[in-house]
Amino acid sequence: MILKTKKIGVYPRLSQEQVVGEDTDHGRASVGVLTDRNQERKFGMHPKTVNGDPLPIELSIVDNGHLRHRLYLLVSCLLIMTVFNFATCKYSFKDTSPIPEEIKTFRVNYFENKSRYVNPQLSPQLTEKMKQKIINTTRLRQTNDDNAHYDISGYVSDYNVSTSGISANNASTNRLSVSFHLIFKNTLDEKKNFETDLSNNFDFPATQTLEQAQAALFPEITKNIVDGIFNKIFSNW
Repeated sequence: MILKTKKIGVYPRLSQEQVVGEDTDHGRASVGVLTDRNQERKFGMHPKTVNGDPLPIELSIVDNGHLRHRLYLLVSCLLIMTVFNFATCKYSFKDTSPIPEEIKTFRVNYFENKSRYVNPQLSPQLTEKMKQKIINTTRLRQTNDDNAHYDISGYVSDYNVSTSGISANNASTNRLSVSFHLIFKNTLDEKKNFETDLSNNFDFPATQTLEQAQAALFPEITKNIVDGIFNKIFSNW
């Protein structure tokens, strides 16, 4: 072990020193401070003196490898706790939600498109994404039975394009408006049945055709409609 010293401060009548040791056998460095046996391994003075100056007598060496190992264990524990808490929160959200305990099943009927302009992809995509939203977010079980506790149906009632922005007497922005009529039935409590309309607007440059705009906006259209339906049904969440 080769020890090198570097002064880091001044102690009364003696310079406190940091000791850096290089283990030539193992190729690692260690850091320590000069301490006293009789003062709980804190920096202190030896009872003997040289020219009136007390002498430090003990070297406490901290292995950097040990510090890294302890830090690694601490970070690992924190990561495990974070993952566990996340999983617990997700499980609790799905299984202790305010949905009445007696509600166990749901059915999503096919969402028809009754608008003047029919996008052939919209109805099947809305129907499937609505099913997946409920499955992934609640504890309810999907069924095709007529006695499903939550029975969800509806249709696209409007799908049209209008001008929403004008620049230099020319249309600069167009707006796609999509409306959906929701029909919800609670087979265990008819007082909870309701019907409502949901509307969403999507702007796009007037330089785009409707087909181009639909291709770009389609994910947003389906997401907004599905989220709107979900929030109307589970509004007390």
